[in-house]
Amino acid sequence: MNENLYAFVLMPFEKSFDDVYKLGIQEAAKEVGIRAERIDEQIFAGDILKRIYQEINNADLIIADMSQRNTNVFYEVGYADA
Repeated sequence: MNENLYAFVLMPFEKSFDDVYKLGIQEAAKEVGIRAERIDEQIFAGDILKRIYQEINNADLIIADMSQRNTNVFYEVGYADA
């Protein structure tokens, strides 16, 4: 376990995804020593898209919920893949 690993989570911010995020992703990541975080949990000033790019670039791994046809998530996953 490496508690210094950071996973950036790409998924819709809709309330219907709260359990998936908090119980399915964050808790599972925590159990293996990974800090998982979404952009809407961060406090920052400025352009959100630039912040997303920065977080993708800084993350050790990316976790994405692509179960819905969310164009923002698809775009962010494409950026992360590139």
